[in-house]
Amino acid sequence: MSGAVQVGVERRQVFDLPPIRVRVTEHQLITRRCGCGTSTCAKPPQTATAPVQYGPRIAAIIVYLYVGQFLSRKRTAQALAELFGTPVSEATVATMTRRAANGLTGFLDTVADRLADAEVVGFDETGLRVAGGLAWVHCARTDRYTLITCHPKRGRDGIAAAAVLPRFRGIAVHDAWAPYDTYLDAAHQLCCAHAVRELRAAAEAAPTRNGWHWATQGQDALTAI
Repeated sequence: MSGAVQVGVERRQVFDLPPIRVRVTEHQLITRRCGCGTSTCAKPPQTATAPVQYGPRIAAIIVYLYVGQFLSRKRTAQALAELFGTPVSEATVATMTRRAANGLTGFLDTVADRLADAEVVGFDETGLRVAGGLAWVHCARTDRYTLITCHPKRGRDGIAAAAVLPRFRGIAVHDAWAPYDTYLDAAHQLCCAHAVRELRAAAEAAPTRNGWHWATQGQDALTAI
């Protein structure tokens, strides 16, 4: 068929990843002694402050799996070992996460400022077990920014610690939990998901024979918006 006329091409593509292996970069710090007897050693680069350490890419993957994908410390360490042949300890996962969090101070302030200046922001809170005790996760979000903070208190102390709602002047969307309504400089809107949930409960609590219910009609109107 080498001499036959080509009449078409059929393409088939296979997407895959190349084998990923850890690459070790060694920095040799040479020490020299001058004629006067003084020894001088080269300084290490800022990325190699210890005799043996992990680089920024491994640190980024650790933080992504632990914080972004909600793996436990144990499973994060296990994933690194199995996927990349890089054994890490649970303590390393904790250290990398703490170091990344400490580097976000200025960024978190910027996110809080952008949320405080937004026109519409959603607010919510939920309980979380921390070291055997109950803490509260507070969330403020728009379509572009999300700020999640953790605080021992659920009420105004926890809300104030996030530094968004106390200076917010736009429309605050929430579940009508009473402490939110105490911030009078903002306009308030009930979260549509909570409204639909309450309408559904009203329809189920008082069913009608013909199937029509004002609460069901309200649900349909909200979901159609």
